[in-house]
Amino acid sequence: MKKTIFLVLVILSSTMVVPPYRHYASAPPPPSVSGLWDFTLNVNRMVGRDGFVRKQLRTFEWVIRLKQEGGKVTGDLAGGRGSRGESVCADADVRGSLNGSRIEFVVSYQGACCSQEQEKFVGEIDDEGRRITGKLEPVDVPRTSCDLAYADVTATKR
Repeated sequence: MKKTIFLVLVILSSTMVVPPYRHYASAPPPPSVSGLWDFTLNVNRMVGRDGFVRKQLRTFEWVIRLKQEGGKVTGDLAGGRGSRGESVCADADVRGSLNGSRIEFVVSYQGACCSQEQEKFVGEIDDEGRRITGKLEPVDVPRTSCDLAYADVTATKR
């Protein structure tokens, strides 16, 4: 009887199929956003010091230098221009975060141009890390004579 049970166990264990060990790699880390980016702001509304939001269609181009350390994003507004030939406030710091493909940052203007005004950007970076799309809007009603934009934004890494 013991021999029969042993033989049955040997036969059963030899017919069991054990799947091969598989190594499942974790998802690759998101691409770095560090570098120079060309931002196009398609403005659809502006808000002024009076707090009234006005429909206004225009385009601005920004060059932003970003630096990424883990999930932290910093940088500065290196320059830009408007569709009407006007210059933009180029003295601004950028501070925010990257979580997966979601990027958020606040543009804080410095110096004489729009000093201490802020606009917030929220967007998504593509899988290759070469393109960002999102929305820009004022953090608050401007306290200075500057007008701040509500815009649909696209950006391309240089």
